[in-house]
Amino acid sequence: MNERTERIARTALQILGKALPRLLAEDLYPLITLTGAEVSSDFTFMDVRVQVAAEGEPGNEAYARFLEYKHQLQGLIARGLRSRKTPKLRLHRDTSLDYSEKIGELLDEIHNESETEE
Repeated sequence: MNERTERIARTALQILGKALPRLLAEDLYPLITLTGAEVSSDFTFMDVRVQVAAEGEPGNEAYARFLEYKHQLQGLIARGLRSRKTPKLRLHRDTSLDYSEKIGELLDEIHNESETEE
C-alpha cells in the first residue's frame, strides 16, 4: 500500500472503531474487533479484517450478525472520508489469532512428546 491508501485505511478504521459501540447491539459489540484494513491501489475496495472473540457456533452467529451492519458501516465510511470516491467495503473474518493459537498448541504437543521420549 502507498501512503495515501494507508492513510485512508487508518482513517476508515478510526471511523468504524468510534461507531461500533453505538451501532452494534450490546451483546455483539464485545465480541467484535477490527484488526486491520487495506485499500486497493485504485480505491475500489477496502478489505477490513474482523476478529470474533467467540469460537464455534456462537462465533459464527456473531460474525453473521455483524455482517448485517455492512451497509451502515459503508455509509459511515463514505460520510467520514469525505473523498470523491469511497472504496467498497469488504469484510473478512480474521482467523490469524485462532491459527497462531493452534500452532502454539501443536508446538506444545511436540515439546511434551519429546520430553516423554527422553
